[in-house]
Amino acid sequence: MIYKDIELSDKPLFEGYCNVVPNELSDYVFTTLFMWKDTYNIKYTIFKDWLVMRMALPGEKEIFLMPKGKGDIKEVMTFIEQQSKALDIPFRIFAVSAAEKQAIEESMPQRYSINGCRDYFDYVYSVKDLISLSGKKYHGKKNHLNTFMANEGISYESISPENLGQVAQAEEEWCRKHDCGETDLKSEKIAIFRALENFDKLGLTGGILKVSEKIAGFTFGEPISEDTVLIHIEKADPDTKGAYTAINQVFLENQWQHMSFVNREEDLGLEGLRKAKESYHPVRLIEKFGCELKDKI
Repeated sequence: MIYKDIELSDKPLFEGYCNVVPNELSDYVFTTLFMWKDTYNIKYTIFKDWLVMRMALPGEKEIFLMPKGKGDIKEVMTFIEQQSKALDIPFRIFAVSAAEKQAIEESMPQRYSINGCRDYFDYVYSVKDLISLSGKKYHGKKNHLNTFMANEGISYESISPENLGQVAQAEEEWCRKHDCGETDLKSEKIAIFRALENFDKLGLTGGILKVSEKIAGFTFGEPISEDTVLIHIEKADPDTKGAYTAINQVFLENQWQHMSFVNREEDLGLEGLRKAKESYHPVRLIEKFGCELKDKI
C-alpha cells in the first residue's frame, strides 16, 4: 500500500472524507494536518471508502489516526490491523471521537481497549464570554486587557497579503526571544510559516495587534462549523503586558462575533498551558480517545 505526503491540492479530498460526519476535533481540520505534516510525518492512503492516515513523533514508532469515511468500519479497522503488522508496529489509533468510539465498540465488541487521552482534549469556549470578559471569574483577564489598552498607539488589522511579511518578521522575533533552536518551538515555526505561505488558499482569517506600529500579537484561525471557529495559532510579545489577553479578545471581537464557540485546541499535558486554558473557563472539553488491541482477544 502506497502512502502519500499531504499536499495543498489534497484539501478538497481531505475535507470530503473528514466531513462525511460533522467533525469537531481540531486534529482533522485540513489546515492542522497540512501545517504539521513534517513534524508528525503525516501520510495518507485511500482504502475503499476510507481516508487512512498515519503519523509519528520524531524518534517514535508510527501510529494511525482515526480513519475517515463512510464504509464498513469493521473492514477498515481490520485493514489498519493488517497494515500495523506489515509495518511491524503496535496497532494504535489516535484521536478517536466519542461517536467513533461508540461505533467501534458496537461493531467489534471486546476487541479493542479505548481510553480517553486527557492531554489532547480540545478546549471549547463561549465567544461571547471571551469578548466581554464579564464577571468575577474574568476579573484578572479584564485587568490584563485594560493594562494593554492603556498603551498609546494601539491598532488592529486583519492579516492580508500586504502585511503577511510583517507577521513572518514578528514570528522570527518571537523565536529569537524564546530561543526556538531545535526545540518543539522550531517545529511550530515551520508550521506557522507553511500556513502564512498558503494563507488565502487555506481559507484562513487572521489578526494583528500593534502598539505604536510594532506588532504586539498575531493570531489566525478558521470556521470549522456554522457556530465554531478554530484558533490555530496565537502569539504575543512576552515583554508587552496583557498582549496575550488582548489579541485573544480583539480577534474574536473583530472577526468572530457571529460565532457562538471557539475551539482553542489541546494543552498537550503541559502544566502551564493547561492552567492558562482553564483560566479562560471552557464551556466544555471535546474528548479524544486512543484505541489499542486488547491483550487477549
